[in-house]
Amino acid sequence: MHDRYDHTLQVMDRLETYRHMTGSMLDIYLSSVSNRMNDIIRVLMMIATIFVPLTFIVSVYGMNFDARQPLEYAETRLALPLPDGVDDYDHRRGSYFLVPGSDSRYLMMTPGLTKY
Repeated sequence: MHDRYDHTLQVMDRLETYRHMTGSMLDIYLSSVSNRMNDIIRVLMMIATIFVPLTFIVSVYGMNFDARQPLEYAETRLALPLPDGVDDYDHRRGSYFLVPGSDSRYLMMTPGLTKY
């Protein structure tokens, strides 16, 4: 009877080891997929950084408009300083390019987060 009990414990121990190994293999696979996706997104961001402003400029100045230039529109004059204002606000607040877990200030600015 004692021999069967020992054999059962060994089998359970092996199963636990295999479960941990399977979990580790899954983590490795998901990490590699995530790294590949990050590389693809990085390339797409480089392409978008070049072509999105060009597309905007071409679309605005490619329109048929009669007498007024696009910079004379009140909406354009109000909208152009907006990104600069948001950027200045982020710099004054001290949260510009703040990555979660990389700085202790992130903990202070994130409600409900107490540790990394």
